[in-house]
Amino acid sequence: MWAVTVPRCVKSVLLGCTLTLFASLPEQAAGQINIERLRTQEEGFSIGADVALAFRSGNSDLYDVSAGTQLNHRSDNRFILGIARVRYGESNGTTYNSSAFAHLRLTQWFGSTIAGELFAQLENDRFTLLQLRTLIGSGVRLRIADTERVSAYLGTAAMFEIEDLDADKVTVHPSSSRVIRWSNYLSFSWQISKSASFSTTVYAQPQVDAFSDVRLLQDAALDLAITESISFRVVFRQRFDNRPPDDIERHDAFLENGIRIRF
Repeated sequence: MWAVTVPRCVKSVLLGCTLTLFASLPEQAAGQINIERLRTQEEGFSIGADVALAFRSGNSDLYDVSAGTQLNHRSDNRFILGIARVRYGESNGTTYNSSAFAHLRLTQWFGSTIAGELFAQLENDRFTLLQLRTLIGSGVRLRIADTERVSAYLGTAAMFEIEDLDADKVTVHPSSSRVIRWSNYLSFSWQISKSASFSTTVYAQPQVDAFSDVRLLQDAALDLAITESISFRVVFRQRFDNRPPDDIERHDAFLENGIRIRF
């Protein structure tokens, strides 16, 4: 591990200069992860990694770092995706963000327009009172459009959700739950030019036996290629949870800039 000491005068120059702009939404938002923009189209095996960092010093000290890795394998009509991410942030010596998740997904195409999907996910987020969320699900993926520059997909799945919250901090919301959710998404991607691309996805996940308990997520990303392996990414994300844990806001928004590296 390397340690770097930054002089105070340099810190003042860096004041306000960040790689990440953020509000209050964690990278993992209430069990809703935008898997769509993490899919790749290249055949064979690939590995990806990304890091985003925010730093501020002066009247207040702050740093926020997130990192992740991604494994993909595509062959014929089958696609396997594995993801792991962590995020940590401190402001004036106080931790305000600490979260992590892992996701594994198998997509098997049965023709040019329809595919079956199996997925599993583990997640923890200290600041939404989430100790552990486990998801297991399966569903169908439909190809609506797929051209050289534009693609669109529609997905629907049933997923079993096991959620354990911090029992010491929740009094109204159940500290433990076992429910089935109906997960739906619509994704769209556009290759604007050789070096620029845009993608957006909208998710809706109501609880099957209580449709008013719904979670929504909208995610959009703009990627600007620097080299074949390195790109600059801008991500905007917002989510809505109609029944969040105690003292957690129903709506959050998040804006992030970062560098993405692919090997």
